[in-house]
Amino acid sequence: MSRIEDLEKKFRVQGYRERNEPGWIITDEWRELTLKEASQIKAMCYGSDVLDLCCGTGWLSNMLSKVANSVSGIDKCAEAIEYAKLKYKAPNYFIMDATELTFRNNVFDLVVFREAIEHFTCKDSMAALEQISRVLKPNGILYGTTGSRVTPLNEIEKNPFHERLFTRSELMGLLNTYFNRVEINYEHASSPRMEFKSWKKK
Repeated sequence: MSRIEDLEKKFRVQGYRERNEPGWIITDEWRELTLKEASQIKAMCYGSDVLDLCCGTGWLSNMLSKVANSVSGIDKCAEAIEYAKLKYKAPNYFIMDATELTFRNNVFDLVVFREAIEHFTCKDSMAALEQISRVLKPNGILYGTTGSRVTPLNEIEKNPFHERLFTRSELMGLLNTYFNRVEINYEHASSPRMEFKSWKKK
């Protein structure tokens, strides 16, 4: 078994959909939603310098690299980045913590934070957003998606990888701390998942 096959087998066994490739996803609904989001993000990337935060196995970074000026994908999981480098050649992949980005100030037009903020503690989500704001160019955009907490605080969280789910008002308040303008929308009327866009202050 090759190294890339060994890594793929390991990720599939983990059953961790956020770090999966679209072709590995079990449910058709989640696969279709994933690819729809990816297409929407790709449309924002033409000619841009893009940072794919918490990129996992790198499939989205690779897709965005087809139209972006440059794409950097980061993840703190060394094996995910190893897989990305073995499978995809175009983007630049780095083992890096989102709370301690090593990029210079004002270098990205777009930061993608898809299905990630719910994996951060409150303290770490603030640190990551501060770093995102730092590396974005003036008027640069943060785009992300996350589940939302639509039930009371004592809800049972079924995903062991999640640290916290936000209500819409909580997420709005957090993003407004670091960004000049924030838009949050539910992906469709019956969905608890939120899509957010934030514009960096000049």
